[in-house]
Amino acid sequence: MRDTVMVDWQVPADEWESFREYVEKKFDGLEGYLGREAEAAMREYADADGYGDVEDRVDRLVNAAGRTPDPFKEKNSSRLHQQSTTRVTVRVDEWVKDEFRKAANESEDTFGVAFARAIQVRRDGGRAGRLERKLDRVIDDAEGMLTFIDEDTEEGGLSKVDRNTIVICQRLAPSTDDQFTDDELNAEIHEIAGRGRRASGPTLERYRDLVIERLGYEPHPGVEANPSKDQTVWVPEHVADEIAPDGVPVEVRRPVDQLEREQRVRRIRLVLGRRAGNRSSGKVSVRAAEIQADVLEDAVTRSTTLSLMEEAALSIPGIEISRSRTNASLRVDLQQLGEGEPELFEEIIAYRDADADSLLDETTETTVADYGATQGPGADLETLSAAGEDAAADGGGPPRER
Repeated sequence: MRDTVMVDWQVPADEWESFREYVEKKFDGLEGYLGREAEAAMREYADADGYGDVEDRVDRLVNAAGRTPDPFKEKNSSRLHQQSTTRVTVRVDEWVKDEFRKAANESEDTFGVAFARAIQVRRDGGRAGRLERKLDRVIDDAEGMLTFIDEDTEEGGLSKVDRNTIVICQRLAPSTDDQFTDDELNAEIHEIAGRGRRASGPTLERYRDLVIERLGYEPHPGVEANPSKDQTVWVPEHVADEIAPDGVPVEVRRPVDQLEREQRVRRIRLVLGRRAGNRSSGKVSVRAAEIQADVLEDAVTRSTTLSLMEEAALSIPGIEISRSRTNASLRVDLQQLGEGEPELFEEIIAYRDADADSLLDETTETTVADYGATQGPGADLETLSAAGEDAAADGGGPPRER
């Protein structure tokens, strides 16, 4: 029999409960599996599973294709430290525990918080899941490149635009943490895709969208990173996650034209919910014109705005759309929303409370009941005026240079 030792740490309770549910669902039980999965998570965290070098090589392949590897994402340690803890005892290989402790000692976390990070990554698929996602990002490119260099093949392969996009990505972001400005991006487009090293306006816009989408970049959340008002600094998503204040959703950080339809719908719910959360009644009514301009940054047409509004209100208690197509508006009642969609309510409150200095301030927990006492059932909805509203406060990304 192998030598095992007991892990006996205080672990963030919510994360441990989620991990137990994950193991039970995956194996239809806990006995014999909980310790094994915990040990596997610790192995991966400490790079003691033997696949660290393999992942490094895959990262090189992903970078060579002009894409950004899916990074090792850890739980935000400040949130984990804020959770209540529970005592966790599982038996693992003695050598694995030693290697894990060495890796955890390189961070500022307790062993319990480091363990919570490890099991959270395991729930998300672990190293195997990351490798699969990374290979998915380049397998089509690899097939296209092989087709392109096959002189006997007349169809398929990468187009000239595809090849130019890959080259631009490689030059702008040779490593996973590189950032660049609009000026630097435009300079590469002029160099690689322009005629006489000068690209037209439509060419700049086309390649800019292709490069940003391929790399998975987004605007830097920190205002101080922008050299000028109209200059966007582009960073990888995992860098933006680290910089952005806790509670600011990716659907709000990113420019609207980078969002899928479902993300745009979530953006409307989150932003209007935040506005309602800043009012004592927990209620707000916002007209379609304001949603189109302030929330969706005029990136979509009025008809698309109305369609997104209808979808935002679909099957969500506490969000209703007026039936007038000429003067449509969305109404949000946070108390009703919280009773029917508690997870969305919590996201909205976290977004409302998001602040760059949030770690320095004490916050008071907000519950659904907090919005039930200030206004009676027949109270009028507060209507948000467009005058004086700062669209950036709704989380719209920095304006993009066109």
